[in-house]
Amino acid sequence: MIRRTLSRCYSLLIKETPNPDCLKFESSLVEFVPEGMTCDCPSPHYKSRHPLAGFIFDQYPEARAVFLANQYVTITKFNHFHWNGTLQNSMLDLLNRYVVANPAIPPELGDGLEGNDDTRILPDDDEVVQCIKELLAGNVRPMVQADGGNIPRISSAV
Repeated sequence: MIRRTLSRCYSLLIKETPNPDCLKFESSLVEFVPEGMTCDCPSPHYKSRHPLAGFIFDQYPEARAVFLANQYVTITKFNHFHWNGTLQNSMLDLLNRYVVANPAIPPELGDGLEGNDDTRILPDDDEVVQCIKELLAGNVRPMVQADGGNIPRISSAV
């Protein structure tokens, strides 16, 4: 009974994305990685980057990639599998069980985390770089994040 109540408290919502192979699971009450950080696990090979990614990859051969942000997880399936009510609900249940068992951000995260502060305007940025950073931070990144993804860090070569 208590476990069911906790599971409802952390209830995650399923959101569709423009990519039919991706689903976004989000909640304003859950933190998967620290604010301003993301963790990309583009294949099962990277499952050690976050315990939840390992949990998903170990339970679901359908999972091709896992992306974690502060308050959402995006799961990409292999295209030969289909999202159906059973698969969606099973993954949702798994995520809720994980959150109940692991309410805090895992302390051992590090290697797989990326920060989003690369769009911060620096004193030595020229005007073009400032404009690009403003566009990425203000327009592009929020739209991509709304669809369950993120823009990777800007290379220092840019």
